Amino acid sequence: MEKIKKTEDYFKHSFLTLNTNKKTILPQLINIYNMEKQFITKEEKATLESLRQSEEQIVIGLGQLEYQIQTILFEKENMIASLSKLREEQNIFGGTLTEAYGDGNIDITTGEFIKA
Repeated sequence: MEKIKKTEDYFKHSFLTLNTNKKTILPQLINIYNMEKQFITKEEKATLESLRQSEEQIVIGLGQLEYQIQTILFEKENMIASLSKLREEQNIFGGTLTEAYGDGNIDITTGEFIKA
């Protein structure tokens, strides 16, 4: 019984508070309870959907570009490794030719060795 009395007192106090502040609080409470759902116009919704689709296309495009960049970087690393290996082979072969013919130059077109 005492619990009910406390609850009633609380509501009476709340109601009195609302009544004394009804110019500010009561209209807000009425608006909260009487809120209707609001919707944007069809044109606004279409614009939002169009913007979202454009953003998706940009994100997809960026992803594709990043994939291509990574592929190119991988190919670049392979080419650098191949170039390094080629330089090593050239140096070894150049050493072999120097041992056989001495210091000099070779005309690649004719194969002629010209001593230095």
